[in-house]
Amino acid sequence: FSTMPPGLKSHRGYFFENEIGKVICSVCKITVEPKLSISEHLKTKAHEDKTICLLKEKLPVNLHENLEFISFYGSNLCCNLCRCKIDLCSTNPYETIVNIIVHNSSTDHPKRKIDMSGQIDADLVFNSLARLNPLINENKHMISYTVFRQFKCSVCDKNIGHHENEKELIKNFVTHFSSSAHSKCVIYREIVDSFNALYPGEKAHKFTVSKGGIFCITCNCAFGETNLDYLILHSKQSAQNICLNPTKIPLNTPSAPVFNPVFPSTSQESSVNKDKFVNMSTLTSLETTKREFNLSSLLNTLPNQFKNVSYIVENDKGQLTCQICKCTIPASTYNLKTHLLGNKHKNNEDKSGVANDQKKLNIDNGKLNQNIKDLFNLLPPSMQLNIGFVKMVPNDMKQILCSVCNCKISVSCLNFQEHFGGSQHVSSVKKFLERKAIQVVETVSSGDEDIIFNKIIKSDKILKSFAKFLEKKDDLYYFCKLCKITITRSNDEQILKRNLTSHATGQKHKKSLLKYLDEIYQKLMLSNAIILTNSAYLKRNDDTFFCSLCESSIPSSAEEENLEKSLMSHLTGNKHIAKKTKLLDPDSTPASFNVDMSQKVGPKDVIMECFKTLPLSYQGDAQYIARSSIEGYFSCKLCEGIINPRYLREHLDDENHILKKISSTTDLITF
Repeated sequence: FSTMPPGLKSHRGYFFENEIGKVICSVCKITVEPKLSISEHLKTKAHEDKTICLLKEKLPVNLHENLEFISFYGSNLCCNLCRCKIDLCSTNPYETIVNIIVHNSSTDHPKRKIDMSGQIDADLVFNSLARLNPLINENKHMISYTVFRQFKCSVCDKNIGHHENEKELIKNFVTHFSSSAHSKCVIYREIVDSFNALYPGEKAHKFTVSKGGIFCITCNCAFGETNLDYLILHSKQSAQNICLNPTKIPLNTPSAPVFNPVFPSTSQESSVNKDKFVNMSTLTSLETTKREFNLSSLLNTLPNQFKNVSYIVENDKGQLTCQICKCTIPASTYNLKTHLLGNKHKNNEDKSGVANDQKKLNIDNGKLNQNIKDLFNLLPPSMQLNIGFVKMVPNDMKQILCSVCNCKISVSCLNFQEHFGGSQHVSSVKKFLERKAIQVVETVSSGDEDIIFNKIIKSDKILKSFAKFLEKKDDLYYFCKLCKITITRSNDEQILKRNLTSHATGQKHKKSLLKYLDEIYQKLMLSNAIILTNSAYLKRNDDTFFCSLCESSIPSSAEEENLEKSLMSHLTGNKHIAKKTKLLDPDSTPASFNVDMSQKVGPKDVIMECFKTLPLSYQGDAQYIARSSIEGYFSCKLCEGIINPRYLREHLDDENHILKKISSTTDLITF
């Protein structure tokens, strides 16, 4: 940093070196490698934007306007209106904020802000850019401007860098509109506008677009990846408990920044286009309703407990109406089910006495209804596992019972997070698992899980051969008969596949499998004469067999029948038989062997005649060689293999034979 320009030196406080010597940018949360590229990283648009966002997070929403004209120019923090530098303190962001506020309070800045008739000039400049570039013209309703040279994307709430050169300014606009962050914000804005069009009178929850996704101002929580169904489900939750403690951030939010809930826009085109968008969304919804609406078929798509409802009717305008709540419902399965499970509908149902006729619509012997399951799906994955510990309270739809803690929990996503994340529940679960000797909290549906298991083994060759070693121990575990260990079951396809693959490809299972293959091979040698007579040529090489005679590999199998077929296919093949016939030919014995092995002479005499042709250094090995039961062959007592007399010297020079001879501590008895 000592060799960098002053503008880059001011960023020194954003970098630190970890224990392994790597440089990390605390603003961008990334590792900068090599160290010489720090200056290049500081000049990137991403680093500059995240630095501005960091300053915004330190300010309340009502003071965000102080950063309206603040941006980076040449790596220096500047005011775009006054064209002057502002001191950046990277070690203390609040000192930088004070410097910005002091500048905004000076005499020159307010005068420039008031005196400049920049709105007219900005309008002319922007319209000129829109005529030159079709992408800017297509997205011009998203741009707002208050003074000249200060353009802002109202969807992303981000300033677009100004440049005196028209081409460079167009390039800045195109870069922003083409970025993935802008595309996501546009999608989130469309989702929020669609929700507002479907529920124009919704006041309990207010949604807006933030940098991380969609933000609920009422609940003070963010949704990273969401869709319209999530907003509808979230809007059905009661806001009473959330309003009592508005500063508490749900556990599924990555951080707790203060987001800007409003997106100011002084452009008339912006508001006009927004109205058009809402109207088009409404028209599209009505057209879809008229085209696809059919009450009987719609009710048939609902769960069995809702199919016989008599208070959902079609009014004279072709819309769904709930006679109990006296309200219209958007024509979709999800909206209809969400309404029937809503608190407002249930209260009206209790008052009207329809609940008694429906015979406990949402309670089935303590089993969880779909509304509770949907709320659990909104929780973090680690908390969703606790669904196995809860059950419904009889005749009470507003509470559930935690069987581990033996306490009741009010039905809301926030209450679930507070209870399942609390130390008392965590401690109770730990004690419960110790008593039951269970390693997981997840409960598995046997029927569903077996379907998933069959689907996995059909699509994966490794798991298909591995399945023969598995047996179902209980509802929580599989048992590997080969390794004598348990494998966790799951009703989630990805988790189950990961658990099975992790064991099937692990070192422990591979060793057990090789041992099992050896046992099968020994068994085949006892039951199959052809495999036994050819065993001298066969060697197991990991998960395959190698024929030293043909110098070829033979596929292996964990199935005894398949392994026998594979070996027999090779051993009875033309290539193997031809090579073996050549070896068994009497002419294959060296001419230097003067003894006819077919004559009735002692085995020791035959062996000694063979060793006479070898150097003296080999004579000591005669004690390990004996005549084989196969006519015309020798056997080695050390290596327990069959030897062609023609290749006796090669066998004695073999590394395995020499090592076994060295490790042998006793002399072998010869005949």
